[in-house]
Amino acid sequence: MRLNFPVMRWALAHASVLSFGLITVTLAGPPLTIDDTGILEPGGLEIILAADGAKTDAIKAYDFPVLDTSLGLTENIQMSVVLPMQKIDEPGEPSKTDMGYGEVSVKWRFFKNDSLELAFAPAYAVPLNDASTVRGVIDDIRILNLPLLAGWEFGDWSVMTQVAYAVSSKSGNGWDYGVAGGYQVNEKMQLLAEVYGATFSRASETDVNYNLGVDYGFTEQFHLLVSARSKLFSDLPSEERLKYGWFVGLQWFTRP
Repeated sequence: MRLNFPVMRWALAHASVLSFGLITVTLAGPPLTIDDTGILEPGGLEIILAADGAKTDAIKAYDFPVLDTSLGLTENIQMSVVLPMQKIDEPGEPSKTDMGYGEVSVKWRFFKNDSLELAFAPAYAVPLNDASTVRGVIDDIRILNLPLLAGWEFGDWSVMTQVAYAVSSKSGNGWDYGVAGGYQVNEKMQLLAEVYGATFSRASETDVNYNLGVDYGFTEQFHLLVSARSKLFSDLPSEERLKYGWFVGLQWFTRP
């Protein structure tokens, strides 16, 4: 199962470009938000080329292109690097485009049996250059996310959960969490659904969204990933609440 792409749509409330559910700070679970417990074979490579967009009342934001690359290091450890470009559209302002937040993450699967897997997947996100923060494309902020992942598989069904503590260099810390399910329709297509959220310690604000997606495999090595998301409930300021978002990606695997 591959429930992969942006991890924390950890939103950094009151970070102007990054209200929760908007553009990802951490990319890790395409086409959904929470990560999965799967690990690539040692020497195996996964490359995702993607576009991700979202809208609130105050802003439209896009990540394109996003390059998400993962490498299997051992039977239970893989490393990932994400490099995005970001575009911001605000009413009455010219569009701004520059590098977004880069991320490095390591996933360690520390338990596995026939039906259950557990993993720890720390991720660190930083601005990729000074110009993007000076021009206001992104905020000058660093985030360390510490998620614990669990996954179950039974027949054609899969369930994934994630709970994480996120440490921010600004705007306070918080928790992000989610649960996702997948149903294998046939050999090529998997239907996906997710509820994900975050609670920010600085103001006890909570934001919860949902996401629906499809993973379609043209071949075993080449997949199309598509999802759409919107708000369930939120006590963030109205201009920071997600109205809608979307994700489209092409995923390619190589084997050692």
